[in-house]
Amino acid sequence: MKKIIDKMTSINIFPKVKLFLALSLEILIACNTSSFEKNYRQGLECFEKKQYNESVEYFNKAIDKKNDNPDIYVNRGVAKNYMKDFEGALRDFDIAIKLTPNNSRYFVNRGYAKENSGNIDGALKDYNSAILLDSANAEAYNNRGLLKRNCRDYKDAISDFDRAINIDSSFAIAYNNRGTVKEYYENYGDAVIDYNKSIALDPKSHLFYFNRAVSEFYLKNFESALNDLNIAISLDGQNGYYYHNRALLYYKIGNIQKACQDINKAISLGNKDSQKYLNQICGNSSI
Repeated sequence: MKKIIDKMTSINIFPKVKLFLALSLEILIACNTSSFEKNYRQGLECFEKKQYNESVEYFNKAIDKKNDNPDIYVNRGVAKNYMKDFEGALRDFDIAIKLTPNNSRYFVNRGYAKENSGNIDGALKDYNSAILLDSANAEAYNNRGLLKRNCRDYKDAISDFDRAINIDSSFAIAYNNRGTVKEYYENYGDAVIDYNKSIALDPKSHLFYFNRAVSEFYLKNFESALNDLNIAISLDGQNGYYYHNRALLYYKIGNIQKACQDINKAISLGNKDSQKYLNQICGNSSI
């Protein structure tokens, strides 16, 4: 039987686009004087509940009453981004930037939307603009670092993650992302140090545990890797990719029964890579 585990791969994280609360919920509720404020408040509330379609509808109504507030366009763009309407998000970010061309955060959001829509050069330009406008924008450095990592510019990616962390030492995502680049260089020990820091800052992030498990695997710390995969699955039990990798690890350490259970679970959760391993792990039967 050929070797099954050739590679486990860590996962990068964008901090995503941000919702800018130009008007706090407390102020809006206290004022309660205009239909603009009411619709804006309801749009924010729907967004917090992840009701993105409803959120956009309320933002539309607010914009009908007042169309010169840049933050509401950004907020509507963020909601559209989560709906995967990247072109719509870009249009909203364009309007916000036209209204307020010196806001670094707006450029970060538009850069992220451009990257999602496949405009890598445009995204890089926006991240650069964000940094020129605000050299202390940690998210701009983080997002640019991820873009460079994905373009295999690993040295500059590390530099950007370093800058993000120097600006904000509590930026858990930046530690995680720097760890994934260190894995590329096969510097697994230092990657684990970064993952340790990200987990200490955000112990509820299943992805951080998964990524640390990858490095522990390559360090042949299989018990630690298994423990981290168990935690990741306890935090996100519907992630087929986690079950898939735990199956490979179980197979590696000789626990075929649990490996077979996990590969079947991964398949049931829709992980496309798992099917090709089924016969190798489970033989001719499935559980």
